[in-house]
Amino acid sequence: MTGEEKAEQLQRDYKAVFGTEAGKRVLEDLKRWCHVLWPSFTGDPYETVFNEGKRAVYLHIQSMLELDVEELRKLAKEGYYE
Repeated sequence: MTGEEKAEQLQRDYKAVFGTEAGKRVLEDLKRWCHVLWPSFTGDPYETVFNEGKRAVYLHIQSMLELDVEELRKLAKEGYYE
């Protein structure tokens, strides 16, 4: 399987998981839990970094659901999905 094929399959998997009603509810919960709706900054730099890590996970999921085919192919050609 090529990098492009892996990327396209992975995106289909994300859409299958998060495209259901249950998946949409989970994604909404993650949006709140991962500090997407409010700043992740706190007075503690370690807590801020931890919060930003959670936020990055949510943003990756969201980007996989929204990437168009050309963007996905470009990332695959750059070796992102190897």
